[in-house]
Amino acid sequence: MAGRPKKKPDYDEKQQLDAFLEELTAAYQEADSLRTMAAELDITPLKLRKPLITAGAFSSETSTEVCRLREEGKSVPEIMDITGLSRASVHSYLPYISRKKQLKRLRQQQN
Repeated sequence: MAGRPKKKPDYDEKQQLDAFLEELTAAYQEADSLRTMAAELDITPLKLRKPLITAGAFSSETSTEVCRLREEGKSVPEIMDITGLSRASVHSYLPYISRKKQLKRLRQQQN
């Protein structure tokens, strides 16, 4: 036996995240604004913005620039220097990525 059995063997993390992002996107499209929707959910607009960026439902000049710089291979400190944003702000404009993608990116940066 290879460890204890899973409590939820049919649980699919990616499927759950995709379903959540779809519901969130639909609600955002019906909302008046990011700020209004965040208030309804009793969370900050910053906490709402990141999943919406991940879903492709929210963009701004800043989010587009931060994502472009990251795709060009810039590190978070480099993006901070270029944009003048804090570390927390840079991270809030980057979409969630899987651990596999994070490891791959780290390996590429080390080479």
